[in-house]
Amino acid sequence: MRHNKFFYFARERRMRALARQALEWRERIVSRDPLANLRFAEWLLQSPDHVQVWLELTAFDEEVAQCLGNPAQEAIVAAVSDSPHGVAHDEVSALAGSGSRRKTVWMAASAAAVAAVVAGALIVFRFMEPATELYTTAVGEQRSIALKDGSTVRLNTASSLAVQFSRDARRVHLVAGEALFQVHHDVSRPFDVEADGCGTVRAVGTAFAVRIREAGHCDVLVTEGRVRILDAGGRISSSTGPLTISALEAASIRASSFKTASLSPEVLQRRIAWEHGMLAFQGESLSEVVEEFHRYNNERVVIDDPAIAAMHMGGWYRAIDLRGFVQNLRAFGVEAVSIERPNGLMEFHLRKRAQ
Repeated sequence: MRHNKFFYFARERRMRALARQALEWRERIVSRDPLANLRFAEWLLQSPDHVQVWLELTAFDEEVAQCLGNPAQEAIVAAVSDSPHGVAHDEVSALAGSGSRRKTVWMAASAAAVAAVVAGALIVFRFMEPATELYTTAVGEQRSIALKDGSTVRLNTASSLAVQFSRDARRVHLVAGEALFQVHHDVSRPFDVEADGCGTVRAVGTAFAVRIREAGHCDVLVTEGRVRILDAGGRISSSTGPLTISALEAASIRASSFKTASLSPEVLQRRIAWEHGMLAFQGESLSEVVEEFHRYNNERVVIDDPAIAAMHMGGWYRAIDLRGFVQNLRAFGVEAVSIERPNGLMEFHLRKRAQ
């Protein structure tokens, strides 16, 4: 019973937080900022919960519209709008109904997510320059993109990319996620990859990967050639000259600070194993491994036992095979309790197996 109660309150906190995020997105996408629409599409694709909350919020808006003109109902709407906690999950969920209707809402969620991404892309095309090309991937999806200049991009899970080529420049905007670039050599047209909050990575002819971990925190690693890292204003970020990283080197970028490191060929291969749909670990903690799996899967793992969170892991796994990974944990003395979430997906609670 205590376990169920803990799960209930943990989920309520998460859904309340998502409801607040959905409210923020509603304000941002009506601002007609083209990149906001692309980021909104990426946010939807991160998790079915995001889609569910958005659908319920839009249902709430429709209910509010129907309330106008009824003094008693208007008072309730005003009270909810003034709440410092935003819209609670219970309040929003009630508008979507219960039982079979809730299941119907969820069954439509995947289609709604795709429709939202398409609609968002159309809006971006309308307000951005015609030469801009947009690419997105859903959670667990990867795709290869051949660009017009002969360069190629491997776009990782839950990622968004905007490409704009002109006669004298090649500009790519990584809005979210991760991408591996194989750049066609063209000295006359620098190839610039702007990562949100992390400045610009410039290459002439090389191969490198860029990952946005969170706002203002990105990773860059070079597999061939070399790249220069510029700050958000286009200036070289290093006070002693251009900050250049070459093959078998990586940089971790936080705002205007950089930390570089050399990589062995083995470490480099593990870092880009996702290119082939794999995840590779050597010595990472169980909590770090679970966090990485969450990037590729909509089902979730919860570590209930703090004693196993720091357990070191290793091996190669299929990125989208979360259930296979969970089953493999039995060999490490870890058992999983499966709980079905309201949206039909599973949540696996890990704890040390009793001797």
